Amino acid sequence: MKPLYLLPILLLLFACAKEEDYTNMPVYLPGDISSGHISMKKNDRDMMASAFATKCFRDESNLALRFEAFDNEGTLMEQYILECMQMNLNDQMLCKNQDMNCLVWMHYETLIEDQSIDSYILDTSKKNFIQITEIDVTGGWISGKMEMHFDRDKSKPKGNANNPEKVSFKEGDFSIKLPD
Repeated sequence: MKPLYLLPILLLLFACAKEEDYTNMPVYLPGDISSGHISMKKNDRDMMASAFATKCFRDESNLALRFEAFDNEGTLMEQYILECMQMNLNDQMLCKNQDMNCLVWMHYETLIEDQSIDSYILDTSKKNFIQITEIDVTGGWISGKMEMHFDRDKSKPKGNANNPEKVSFKEGDFSIKLPD
């Protein structure tokens, strides 16, 4: 009969389990947006980041995109790196960094200047994608949408207590100048 006494206590503990609080989660600012920007929701909070494109190191016909966010003093605090995106209008699924079976790698990390604070790994159990919706060859710009979900890399110690264990970027709309 003793196990029955534990049942209400266990139910109470699970009912009171607290979801992660994102109210202290940092949301930073874009830097120079003359080469592009992305607007999105970071764990349901509006944010914008600077964006720029370069040619992919593995295949120069593809693009590498970088999104960056800064604090009020202009210090780089977050970067999102997407490697080897094809220049077409199809959805492209994102993969974990360095997955050799995949074309489009995605990596997210929080920083202070060039020092990594917390790294995040793509959560492949959720849909992660980028889609170019418009290619303006004459003007030299691309526009599109993206969604990304990450888990903090637990193989490394947590560097900022305010950084959440999970980060989702939804409703991402970007516009980026193509490299020369």
